[in-house]
Amino acid sequence: MKSLATFLLLTHHLVGRLVAADAEDCRCFPGDPCWPTDSHWAKLNSTLGGRLIRTVPIGAPCHDPDYNEEACQAVRAAWNDPDTHLETSHSPMSSFWATMGDSCDPFADRSTSCGLGGYPQYVVNVSSADDASQAVRFAKETNIRFVIRNTGHDYLGKSTGAGSLAVWMHHLRSLEVVDWEGKHYVGKAIKMGAGVLGHEAVSFTTEHDLLVVSGNGPTVGIAGGYTLGGGHSSLSSKYGLSADRALEYEVIDGKGEYLVANREKNQDLYWALSGGGGGSYGVVLSTTVKADPEVPVSLGTLKFSARGLMEDDFIGAIEAFHLTLPALVAAGCQPLYSFGREGFDLMALSAPDLTPAQVGSLLEPFLAHLDNLGVDYEKNIIPFPKYGEFFKAISQAQSKGVANAVYGGSWFIPRIRMVGKGSRALIEESFRLQDQGAMQLFMGFNLSTAGRDVDNSVHGGWREMLIDTVFMIPISNDGGAEAMGLISRKATKLASGLQRLAPHAGTYPSEADPNDPDWKQNFYGENYGRLLDIKQKYDPDHVFYGSTAVGGDLWSPKADGRLCQSRESTHTGTGSEKDEL
Repeated sequence: MKSLATFLLLTHHLVGRLVAADAEDCRCFPGDPCWPTDSHWAKLNSTLGGRLIRTVPIGAPCHDPDYNEEACQAVRAAWNDPDTHLETSHSPMSSFWATMGDSCDPFADRSTSCGLGGYPQYVVNVSSADDASQAVRFAKETNIRFVIRNTGHDYLGKSTGAGSLAVWMHHLRSLEVVDWEGKHYVGKAIKMGAGVLGHEAVSFTTEHDLLVVSGNGPTVGIAGGYTLGGGHSSLSSKYGLSADRALEYEVIDGKGEYLVANREKNQDLYWALSGGGGGSYGVVLSTTVKADPEVPVSLGTLKFSARGLMEDDFIGAIEAFHLTLPALVAAGCQPLYSFGREGFDLMALSAPDLTPAQVGSLLEPFLAHLDNLGVDYEKNIIPFPKYGEFFKAISQAQSKGVANAVYGGSWFIPRIRMVGKGSRALIEESFRLQDQGAMQLFMGFNLSTAGRDVDNSVHGGWREMLIDTVFMIPISNDGGAEAMGLISRKATKLASGLQRLAPHAGTYPSEADPNDPDWKQNFYGENYGRLLDIKQKYDPDHVFYGSTAVGGDLWSPKADGRLCQSRESTHTGTGSEKDEL
């Protein structure tokens, strides 16, 4: 590893951490005396072999003095396409995290400011462990904010930050079939770089007659935040969460050290990374996950309108589907569905290793109920010979306009809450939520058996949950900060309604309300104290930050994005890792 010792010693002497950015203990911010000079950045760039990128906002062509009407219109037209942001080094798909305030919002008037807003100041295009290590060490020694960015799929704003240095993991795209031999698993595995996209991993495994758990979004990276947050899939009722299948991580920790974490080595770090949230403990370079033989997958769809039905009959029809859910998920199926006052839509019933006839048999009690009501429904069950072909079909069917268009939250509904009046309560609360302008999706899971031979930190609510419901509030690109504030408060209010149905059940950290006031419990459950202890061990200076990441309440961003220590928050770990500190 190339040494930065001389450079860092000079930097420490000139702008060292003893020089506070202000009276509070804050990260050094652009304009502060402690901010690295151009020559310091140039030296870092030289050390990195020219892989340091100075951020030029993607919306710059829409503002003076660089206004270009044709280029601006192209940016605006493609703004809600994930690919627009995926290939940049700085722009998150949920772009409102970066384009509020002094930012280069392409939908604002051309005469308005084109500052960096919430974008990072500089980005390291990581090509090796050494690149990531040098970036962490530089941020640590200069006391500047540090951000981990991969694809930009981030609903909670952790992959961007004002006045920061970011590492861009997008180009770590290696894929390798591994014959894994360990105490807890012997079999095929896939080692993938942090930048590997879901569709790339699925294409690769299909070529080798294997499958791995992946999100349905083709541009979701598997090795990073997806797995670190748990990672659900259309395969999860049969194969578990992505975190359940993780075997090993290559990581750069908060000290800039390269580590390997698995169930035998750095086991505590492995445990934390497997479900304890991304952006908290280290920069993940690669993840190795279990691979299973390819299987055929059946895809079922069914929809009907509420038109012509009495309200009680329509609600009863949805309840009949909910009564069918336990058998569906026990058979390994994962239903993705929606309903509202207008109708019901089973958009995708994923059934790995089941034939269309078997799927039809599982649906029979529900269909019989619909037939008794005289409901006119559309049903289709399509067989795919391989999961890879199924994945291609459903990922192509997804709308591409998902980059910026929504803000929302999610909540787990346990199996026990769906008995008796629980199903009707969920339906009626969902109607109220949708009456206020939100969209809503429901996913059925059985993860109760997936956790039997795993050692990870996923929220215990995953194992008890029958339904994961997600809601989304549409966002206007030209709404501005005031409108976003209203939407944010609305999302928290709507989330609280779902939470009252099943208090403390938990939520998926990657799809949760970013302003959940009880995020420690709802995101991490009883694991939070131990997770915080592990963070203290591997990231004692809290180089890694996210507002809802473990330890996030120890820091607070100011109005300009400056990150400062919170005076009201203290360490509340369990002390279970004390002997290892």
